[in-house]
Amino acid sequence: MEISSLSDKFSWRRMFEFGMMFKNSMRVYMLVSALTSLVCYLLVQLAIYLGGNGLGVYTLLSFIVGVALYLSPLTFARRDDTLLALIPAKPVEKWLVYILYSLVVVPLIIEGTWYGLEFIFKIFDLGPTIQDMMWARVKIESGMIDLKHRSLIIAVSIIQCYAIIITILYVVIKAVRNRVVKGLLSLLGILFASSLLAGIVGGVIAYFNISINPNIIDDPTTLMINIFSVFRYIYGVLAIYPIIITIMIYRHIKVGEIKA
Repeated sequence: MEISSLSDKFSWRRMFEFGMMFKNSMRVYMLVSALTSLVCYLLVQLAIYLGGNGLGVYTLLSFIVGVALYLSPLTFARRDDTLLALIPAKPVEKWLVYILYSLVVVPLIIEGTWYGLEFIFKIFDLGPTIQDMMWARVKIESGMIDLKHRSLIIAVSIIQCYAIIITILYVVIKAVRNRVVKGLLSLLGILFASSLLAGIVGGVIAYFNISINPNIIDDPTTLMINIFSVFRYIYGVLAIYPIIITIMIYRHIKVGEIKA
């Protein structure tokens, strides 16, 4: 269908109608995501209550929650591209359905469930919140990492999450067949690449700091702050990557490259 036959104005109605094509898949994935976050949170609390390895359980289950967050674009894997092409919606309206669902709706459901439970445990004094317990377990005191560096950690996490989700979304939208498999492989690939990058950069920075001042090894706080300072610039540059991929998704939709 030619875009010229559509209204020049953006239409939320058309966008909604396009999104309704995925309503069943969206409902299933949102429900599974919410349940995953709920069950994982309660299992961590159970481990803490029983006096088990709360940190180890948290590390494993938070990774599972993260995977549920990253794989939200798989919702669009099962689709009829010919049918979708016939829906009278402008490229930006279709693009926004993919972006808002993957980067806003699913993260809000997963994070909302997790931190909603944190709030309930705190308000009703049902036990220590996981966040407070984790900071205490790894012995990171408030003076060791100040607010600026904690904010940097959060910013880096957001950029990494954005990059992973948008990469998987691009692969799923662009792929003609085997979309689920390709989406899963792209997740493994970007997780490996980001871990490798973080390990190399962190190791190099630590090596040079120790070479210049061997005594810094006895001052992990300063070493950590120096690493954070470099990561700030690296992830500032890497933040451009997901923006480029987001634009590429729009261009892919606009030029009509999605074919059955």
